[in-house]
Amino acid sequence: MSYQPKGRVENYTGAFLATSWFIVFMALWTVAAVMGFLWVILMSYALDLLFRWMGRRNRH
Repeated sequence: MSYQPKGRVENYTGAFLATSWFIVFMALWTVAAVMGFLWVILMSYALDLLFRWMGRRNRH
């Protein structure tokens, strides 16, 4: 097998960087959405407990 130099190759740096940026953006967007969803669940549960406690306190 002999070494035969090839010509210039195409520059895919721009496409790689654009795709990488999109993947990072979507990953961060997903993390933010999941954390936001968990925040809503936790806050709604905490408010539910608070309102139940306030309702029991006002009945006595």
